Amino acid sequence: MQILCDLRSIQTALQMQGELRQLITGYVDRLSDGEGFELGNLVHFVVMHRDDTVVELEAALGFSVMTNRSNGCRYGDPDFLPSWEVIEVHL
Repeated sequence: MQILCDLRSIQTALQMQGELRQLITGYVDRLSDGEGFELGNLVHFVVMHRDDTVVELEAALGFSVMTNRSNGCRYGDPDFLPSWEVIEVHL
């Protein structure tokens, strides 16, 4: 698992990993106009690998992804909405 949470880590990943570069370049371009905000204050990219688990993800993030951070609804509840903006699966 990789957590890209500042400009340096995002730029390093984009330079080293061709497929990752293709996946997140559009997001970086759109967010780069952040009116003086540092990119890491606007976005964190979490790149999970095939064998990473939800337990490992939650430990790395420090919160449960199975619970909405605003209203406390848990995954499986009909009113559940995830706290993340985008999740994509790439095989």
